[in-house]
Amino acid sequence: FGDAAVRRLARATFWENLTELDLRDNPVTDPGAKHLLAAAVPPDLAALLLTARHLSRPVRAALAAHFGPRVVFDEE
Repeated sequence: FGDAAVRRLARATFWENLTELDLRDNPVTDPGAKHLLAAAVPPDLAALLLTARHLSRPVRAALAAHFGPRVVFDEE
């Protein structure tokens, strides 16, 4: 599940209904994360889990600002 799939996911009609999204161990990199940043935060989203090693520090900070405490980075 890479960057192109994240693009489709963030644009999917069900995006606004997500309650949890676990993308750990998927090669989501900065370009894929930017699709997440462009999407509205689903109102009932409780957790967005990502693997930190694929993401730059500035993008992790942007994700934390956008999703707040809902985003969790696996520091694996």
